[in-house]
Amino acid sequence: MIVVIHAVRHLSGWLGERWGGLVVGLPITTALTLSYCLWERGPQYAATAAQAGLLGLGAAVAFAVAAARCLSHSPRLVRAVAAGAATYVAAALLVRGVGVWPTSLGALLSLGLIAAGHRSVRGLAGRAGGRGARRRLSPGGKLLLRTAIPVACLATVLLLARHAEASWAGLLVTFPCTLLAVLVVTALEAGPGAAVELLRAYPLARCSTLAFLAAFALLTPALGPVAGYAGGYVAAGGVLAGMARQARSGTGTESALG
Repeated sequence: MIVVIHAVRHLSGWLGERWGGLVVGLPITTALTLSYCLWERGPQYAATAAQAGLLGLGAAVAFAVAAARCLSHSPRLVRAVAAGAATYVAAALLVRGVGVWPTSLGALLSLGLIAAGHRSVRGLAGRAGGRGARRRLSPGGKLLLRTAIPVACLATVLLLARHAEASWAGLLVTFPCTLLAVLVVTALEAGPGAAVELLRAYPLARCSTLAFLAAFALLTPALGPVAGYAGGYVAAGGVLAGMARQARSGTGTESALG
């Protein structure tokens, strides 16, 4: 995960924050947390957690929406992260009350939540683009931020998942650890405008995690975790390739969703 965060920042510097956002949406911490669930509680527990995580994606998107809206009005990073975290908790409690849905219905509802999140942030970049100055961080400071934040976040998620039932673990599976780390680093290194651009790409980027979770939840009970992971990564890679192709062509999924 740490390597991915370094790679995202380099990719964003070369191609723009939108491409970094697409990579951040991949099932990075999701796959790690499911591996932990699989090791500790078995394949059925992990498959149920993945099924519950489909709705948990809505909470992760809510985090990005709240943080983006805060940064579009104020460059205060702490305020944006706090708003995102509070919104995530509220959304997670809400979807937890809905319960675990069948995989197909959960995927459809999650897709709707992703589309709604995308619509709510698509016009924010222009208002935030000119705000906030970049900060010069030393190489050691960059390394510390890019390492300490994801390690602390992932360790906390794994600790909570260890003592949770599968439906709660599913919500923890989709907690945006990678996004949180990249958001903080991006805001400090490139300013709040770049951070908002990253957040704008995030809701649609979570479609790759949606594909991963759906494939894992469907394949693991019948064919085992190896097939679940293989199918999940193939599905996530296919979705990412499709979004990358649209981004290169300039048509974009944004136009398709309005």
